[in-house]
Amino acid sequence: MWYLQYMRRVSMACVLAILTAACSSGAGPEHVVRVDYQHDEFASHYWRYFPSTVYAHPGDTVVFKQEWTGEPHTVTFGARLDELAEQVAALDSRLGDSPTPEQEEEAGREYESLSEGIVFDPYIDADAPLAAKPCYLRSGRPPRDRDESCPVREQPSFDGGYSYYSSGFIPPSGPSGNTYRVPLADTIRSGTYNFHCVIHYGYMQGRLVVKPSGESIPSAGEMDRQALEEIASAASPLRKALTEVRAGRGQTDGKPVSGPIAGYHSGGEFTVALDEFVPKRITARVGEPVTWTVIGAHTISFDVPRFVPVYTVADNGTVERNPVVDRAAGGSPDPPPADFSSGPSVIDGGTWDGSGFFSSGLLASEPYTKYTVRVSDPGEHFFACLVHPAMVGTLVVRD
Repeated sequence: MWYLQYMRRVSMACVLAILTAACSSGAGPEHVVRVDYQHDEFASHYWRYFPSTVYAHPGDTVVFKQEWTGEPHTVTFGARLDELAEQVAALDSRLGDSPTPEQEEEAGREYESLSEGIVFDPYIDADAPLAAKPCYLRSGRPPRDRDESCPVREQPSFDGGYSYYSSGFIPPSGPSGNTYRVPLADTIRSGTYNFHCVIHYGYMQGRLVVKPSGESIPSAGEMDRQALEEIASAASPLRKALTEVRAGRGQTDGKPVSGPIAGYHSGGEFTVALDEFVPKRITARVGEPVTWTVIGAHTISFDVPRFVPVYTVADNGTVERNPVVDRAAGGSPDPPPADFSSGPSVIDGGTWDGSGFFSSGLLASEPYTKYTVRVSDPGEHFFACLVHPAMVGTLVVRD
């Protein structure tokens, strides 16, 4: 859809709970939903919830378990997001199948106005605005002004009557690292409730189906099997794509790709992608240029510190993106801003002497970025992507 390319009732017994938390909840069974997935065969990421549909009864708890791949996510319910989806669908329908660039540009501005403060792009909104914070609203939308914030409150149970009910950015570490629990109110009505990742809005969404307490729902084992089937389906084209690119048959934008590659996906499906360097081990002479074709959003970084968090979460809930990830270091020129619509970028990173932290910064152009570096120090030099922790390789430099 055009806009994705342009970026990225309560019962009387609970009336008082509208102002605080909902009535008693979360005492029933727990149902697990995986957020993203760490594959054991190859490094990759998935803008998916597994299973995409989860079933529960009133009073149960849905536990969202994030598998950290370097991609940030949220779990966000609410009528405001459902309304946004309807608005975007109407805008998309109005544009038709062959919009002009001017119409796309105008529609993009309208989408930004509709979605401001509700969803955000981690590359464009690198300071992680309000959509990245926990927020629980009975009506309205999160504030547009970044100097404001949603009311600070304990997480209420979910009774289906919220306009915006969001985990905010799910941190990969800390007391609640990689976990977000949603207790369902005993009073929640039967029905279907959509949830989204507001960072990957439009791509990453799921459904919570609440059934009456006396009605059967799939068992935990059945839902886990469904999740594994969906994971296998999402991973299958990546496995095939990795085989192809390792054999030198990779393509991007319909053209063959040769030489070292950083990141890859299958055809036009980029919401699940490989976070691999191919090959992982490269041999070059001192001063010889090594050029990667970077597909997706990655860095080429040497002498990486032991721990480089992509995001940090302050005690007050403020989320900040680490500038070390996005900026060049060690003499490499600053990369252009992330842009998946302006065509490929070609960057000469210069020469690294083998000493100290050296990084390309965030390389994110469509359909690819060509990044070249030379190393003047012989030996084995390890490199990595600062965004995706499982994405690593070795450059062997010989005299």
